[in-house]
Amino acid sequence: MALIRHHLRLDHDEDDALLAVYAQSALAYCLHQIDQPLRIDNIPEAFKSALLLVLADLYEHRMQQQEGQYYRNTTVNSLLQTCRDYADHSDGSRQTKSTR
Repeated sequence: MALIRHHLRLDHDEDDALLAVYAQSALAYCLHQIDQPLRIDNIPEAFKSALLLVLADLYEHRMQQQEGQYYRNTTVNSLLQTCRDYADHSDGSRQTKSTR
């Protein structure tokens, strides 16, 4: 939680429960984008950075109602792109970069 607060430049813990929810949502989003599991003991720094950026978007825009077009964060997409494994796994096996 300290890293999240530092990233958001928060000096209080009043929003920790909310940040925990956003952290879970950001994690789910990032995992969905790379479409593969990660080993908890070897999470790429690019994935952690993307996670913090998504969480920041959720927190900073929590009260905003969207009118108009939504734009994806290209930095998040670029970071997550480096975490994907594009090998053909037609045999049903899947091995992430961190497990090789």
